[in-house]
Amino acid sequence: MRCEVPGVNGSLPSAGGMAETATPGHAGPGGWTLYTVSAGWMLSFILESLLGLNIESDRLRIAPCFPAHWTSFQVNHRHRQTLYRIKVPHSAVAYDGSVLTVDGVEHPAAAIPLIDDGCEYAAVVRIRKTGA
Repeated sequence: MRCEVPGVNGSLPSAGGMAETATPGHAGPGGWTLYTVSAGWMLSFILESLLGLNIESDRLRIAPCFPAHWTSFQVNHRHRQTLYRIKVPHSAVAYDGSVLTVDGVEHPAAAIPLIDDGCEYAAVVRIRKTGA
């Protein structure tokens, strides 16, 4: 694995995707850091902002903010050896909070307690309709 730090191989992460390296034996394009960082930012945006998945200590908080034309989304989240299958159906009406159930048990804070027991859990986040 090559490190793209100034002075290590001559490539700067901010210099663009195809910056030239200066390391003997590794001449040529070497600035793939920009692409990797951009992909990481996009993944963080999708998971945290759009799908609303945020890990807070030992909990996975879910506060989705996705387009009205989506009917739902599903995501699998692995916490160590435990798998959480999460479904979020969409309501076209304005939000007034949400209800989270994990294997049929309601969790009031819209946060899944993360445990490492090697089991698989089914979670559903239902967005309440205003006035419901």
